[in-house]
Amino acid sequence: MREINWRIALFEMLIVVVGILIAFRVDEWKDTRAEEREVSASLARLADDFVGNRLLCETLSTEVRVNHDAVWHVYTSLQEGHVIGGDSEKFERGLVNADFIPQIPISTLGYREMIATGLLRSLKDVDLAVELGLLETELENSRVQIPYYRVGPAALASELRDVVDFQYTDSPDQPGVRFDFADLVGNRRIRNLYFETVDSHGDVAFHLTRICDLVDRISVRLAHYQARPDELPEPLTTPRRDR
Repeated sequence: MREINWRIALFEMLIVVVGILIAFRVDEWKDTRAEEREVSASLARLADDFVGNRLLCETLSTEVRVNHDAVWHVYTSLQEGHVIGGDSEKFERGLVNADFIPQIPISTLGYREMIATGLLRSLKDVDLAVELGLLETELENSRVQIPYYRVGPAALASELRDVVDFQYTDSPDQPGVRFDFADLVGNRRIRNLYFETVDSHGDVAFHLTRICDLVDRISVRLAHYQARPDELPEPLTTPRRDR
């Protein structure tokens, strides 16, 4: 029987063990690379979402602010008994758009996809993941609250239909109105409903400001993270949008 050379046997076992460890490391490297590619793809889709989200915020913020100013203009004009500053255009806008309480259709599909696939845990920028979660929470709060905010403006719009003739001017995109200002001033219910409607428009503007501030911050962090994933930024702040 041939004598076993333990040194050679141990050397061969060592080679096998090292080979297995290397294979494991190669598999881990492959898995990491595959996960990094998946994260990059998800971040690209997330970035596309936020390009649209920022544009939506710019448009909707302007509309909400203009309409809030208009309903306030009608309210103060009715309280004073004359159209403030003679601004009939703003007054008419406050009549036409009294019940304009929009949803805030910010997209978080990319974020929810990252949660569903578990890729959110792979983000190195923890603050980015936290702010994405905060945005989802703010959006959910707005979805719950906005139907409540519509109650007063909807009641106001119903009252206005009894004393205001709504009509189109040169095109369907340019609604106009005919009314007797004295009838509006003398209608206590309409004056009181405008009081409530001013608050409703202000509340929607508040929600929109919080949401769009988050959209701005996330967009900045996201761009930084995509460009330099290993160089995380300091906590970023952006100027608050006007209500």
